[in-house]
Amino acid sequence: YMKNYIDVKNDFKNQVIEEIVSFSETDSNKDIYAIAFDCDDEAGQVCLRYSNLENFEKQKEDWDE
Repeated sequence: YMKNYIDVKNDFKNQVIEEIVSFSETDSNKDIYAIAFDCDDEAGQVCLRYSNLENFEKQKEDWDE
């Protein structure tokens, strides 16, 4: 059991690192503004959310509503 847990934990960590590196390889995304784990306990799902400051500012008015 413990080996499976460690494998899953390491796999998850590596996937997160790969996604952040891939996202940040463009000029517009090189400065990541926010990283969050969106956890849905009812669906048993964890999503990695990340964005840059420009996208945050574009969406801020919608969130303020």
